[in-house]
Amino acid sequence: MFYNEQKGMIFSRLNLTLVSWSSASGSPPSVSDPRKEDDLTYSYESSENNVYSKELIEDSLLGKSLESGASASEESSESLRPISSKINPVEAVRKIASEIGSELQYPDGIPKENTLAKFTILTRLVQVMSAKQLKEAGRSLYTPSSKPSSSRASNTWKAFRDAVGEAGTGPALVTLKEWIMSKKIRGEDAAELVSSLPRAALTPTPEYLNEFFPHEVRCAAVFQIMKAQPPANMLQRMAELTNEDPHTQVNAAVKSAIESAANLQGTRTMRLSQNAKSAVHLLTPEQFGLQYTRSSVRSYESEKMNLGFKQQVNYIGSNDHIIPSALVYHLRHDLGGHSRRYMSFGAMTSSVDDLLDVLLKQIGESEYSDQRRHQSKEEYQDSENPDSSWNLNQIGSELNIKTIMAEQLEGNILFHLAASERFVAFDNHTIDAIPSNSLVTCMHRPI
Repeated sequence: MFYNEQKGMIFSRLNLTLVSWSSASGSPPSVSDPRKEDDLTYSYESSENNVYSKELIEDSLLGKSLESGASASEESSESLRPISSKINPVEAVRKIASEIGSELQYPDGIPKENTLAKFTILTRLVQVMSAKQLKEAGRSLYTPSSKPSSSRASNTWKAFRDAVGEAGTGPALVTLKEWIMSKKIRGEDAAELVSSLPRAALTPTPEYLNEFFPHEVRCAAVFQIMKAQPPANMLQRMAELTNEDPHTQVNAAVKSAIESAANLQGTRTMRLSQNAKSAVHLLTPEQFGLQYTRSSVRSYESEKMNLGFKQQVNYIGSNDHIIPSALVYHLRHDLGGHSRRYMSFGAMTSSVDDLLDVLLKQIGESEYSDQRRHQSKEEYQDSENPDSSWNLNQIGSELNIKTIMAEQLEGNILFHLAASERFVAFDNHTIDAIPSNSLVTCMHRPI
């Protein structure tokens, strides 16, 4: 405890002294109406080695046993939560949501009726419900947006909808996604619920990370963080998460970035190097190949000339090819304490496999490519012929197959050197417009 220049300490001590002891005589008195208690403390652990898991599962909320390897979108560990088996969560949710809907019609009585406390209880109940139970409750409480917004049924649905958005569990995420896809929630309501999910998430489960944070965005965020001179505690936290994160591309990006920063030399990068060295021992021991995302930082410094260079090469691994889908190169020039960007180059594409197919199709330099193109053209014409037995539309309608259109090939190239800067965006139509002879000349031109 500090106050100006005065220092003090507060402590307490408790002594217990055994005065006497004697052996027990006779039998202890019987207890009327005894009740069995397995443990006086509550521990919530999903580990199979938990000594109390068997008893807790037997007295669980739904009376169901846990299945090994259950997904977080189903009923994983919610049956370990301390709620009486006599409570039906679906019926309890309907009742509390209905009470909140009635009280919202009279705003003046909200403090008196403890409406906010009831909403907290509603959220807690939603957190222990499975996706199946949430779907059942949502089916009975759903009210179309065409009904008046001030009606009791509409307020009941809104209370339940917002509670699901605040739950932050895997089943809640799956339920919200189904509501949005089925247009039960749309517009501003859907946007507000989606924006609250990262904050409300109880744990960064794979479902949340894969749905809302693609690995390309997360890897790009790692590259930006390393450019901002991150503190040691941030790098240590990032290194610890490489042992838990489900995405290999992100783990590879974090590990390569921290290891590369730890090897930096020079006074200008000393702080970043020291911070990275404090986090290296926390990284995952797994080794990642060159096909995964990687970040490499190198520096050169001459104290006599007061000159320095810093080079950073980043690339993001592709999902469909060994070639990376995005590449960024930066070279910074530091002269006399003034740092500026000297040269940078960046390129990215939505699909490396599609890009190579379009380029090879446009070049058409081999006989195999011409034959394959001719064969594909005949197959396409035959499949589009309504009189053909292999018509794709007829086969799809008979099998009730919904065709998914292929995504458009997109990409861009950015180049910056000194005072000149160029940005080029392209798609498959842009490549088709380039004469094939020009592409062949560029491919065969010696470097």
